[in-house]
Amino acid sequence: MAIQRVKPEWIAASAFASSQSQSGRQVQMTDIRIETTGATASHKTIVAGLRAYNQPHLGTRRREEKVVLTARDDANEIIGGIVGYFSFDWLYVHLLWVDETHRGKDVGSALMAAAEREARKRGAITIRLETWSFQAPGFYRKLGFREFGRLDDHPKGHTTFFFVKSLT
Repeated sequence: MAIQRVKPEWIAASAFASSQSQSGRQVQMTDIRIETTGATASHKTIVAGLRAYNQPHLGTRRREEKVVLTARDDANEIIGGIVGYFSFDWLYVHLLWVDETHRGKDVGSALMAAAEREARKRGAITIRLETWSFQAPGFYRKLGFREFGRLDDHPKGHTTFFFVKSLT
């Protein structure tokens, strides 16, 4: 596991330096670690802690289910696909990819239509995704997605677009 230790001296000058937590308890912070690989146990601890905090507010209704849709050619080779997950009655499309030789042949549209059908089947009420300006914002608009936000110059020289489509 690659761990980078951050010297605690910088903490003394930061907002984190308070000797008391919000609950009034004394807090002793010894170090901050940046874990770049092999941080599975740390990741699980952080996720479990956040879920425990969120549960009184959200209950147990949050169930994240991964979904992968693939488009295949006659040789059963993957020529495109979607990777996403269902959470809180929404489908989040994390990735959509179509092989360059199959772009412009409605493969992406067929994949998104299949994702929408699956979302409706599972009771999702909205689909959410993001894309970059050099990818496909126009494609998603044509499919009925509405832009609800953007980050200009992210990544540098481009824009990140955020889209939603209501299924109700």
